[in-house]
Amino acid sequence: MRGLGRYYEMKVTCRGSADSQTGYFINIKHIDVAVRDHVLPRLRAAVAHEAAAAKAPVAGLLAESLAALQLQLEHSVVTLEWRLCPTLTYTLRCPLNASGGSHDMKQVLIKQQYEFSAAHRLHVSELSDEENHATFGKCNNPAGHGHNYRVEVVAACEIDAQGQTVDPAALDEAVDTHVIEVLD
Repeated sequence: MRGLGRYYEMKVTCRGSADSQTGYFINIKHIDVAVRDHVLPRLRAAVAHEAAAAKAPVAGLLAESLAALQLQLEHSVVTLEWRLCPTLTYTLRCPLNASGGSHDMKQVLIKQQYEFSAAHRLHVSELSDEENHATFGKCNNPAGHGHNYRVEVVAACEIDAQGQTVDPAALDEAVDTHVIEVLD
């Protein structure tokens, strides 16, 4: 999240019983209005100033937004997902307690995508160079050939009293150390 532009995508997932006449349990227009009236103003305020946006409690903001949506959408929201950029997403799930009602969310799922490249050579030592080339073609190149990979890491992280959670940079560092550096 550096540079000029901002990319935000909010996904609201609701659950309920369908009306026997209309087939709907909720009108999508109600979801749109609830997000525009009760979530977008919070986001605008949080990102109004670049310095404040860098320290904004993303998980806390998501929890506040989910609570506001629950009131507007008759407690039908089961997840609220905030995609901060094409590769980084925060998700809050609204679990049900034994009586069927929702309880406070204490965990956020942080989902981050990473890409890396890896190379190998297809070669059977028992075959001659000519046989290997005939069998594997360009994949037998002595310098190898490569593939690009994408891995998506999902971490369940606690939300502290200030609405903060694990910094995505810490997740980046762990993935870089234990996945990218090993496989790239």
